[in-house]
Amino acid sequence: MVEAYKAMDAVDQALVSGLVVAFDVKDADHFDASEAGFVADDQRIAERVFEDIVDMHRYGLNDDGVPAHQLFDDDQIREFAEEDLWNYRFFRFTASEQPLNIEAALAKILLLRAKDRLASGRLPRCL
Repeated sequence: MVEAYKAMDAVDQALVSGLVVAFDVKDADHFDASEAGFVADDQRIAERVFEDIVDMHRYGLNDDGVPAHQLFDDDQIREFAEEDLWNYRFFRFTASEQPLNIEAALAKILLLRAKDRLASGRLPRCL
């Protein structure tokens, strides 16, 4: 088991026991990944999470509460998932000290985003 873990590449390690975040494409441009200890790794992460995205689409409910798999065939659902992936940028955490929990990870990301907005004049200075 230890050898298998060591053989994992960085993306697999981040997905199994590290931290991976996804941002809307519009928001990702304002995220200073390197300052936050993240590296963009869109394609490799997208490849690994694609089946999860497919399942989200397959079992997601429409406005009438009907799951997509009852309305669309599998090829259509996979196409929806592929289109959806274009809306995200994926980053994996590379700093040596992992956040202890999701709250600490979110606080780190939110703090950096607030600093970025403050520096660019998009937030009032009183914040």
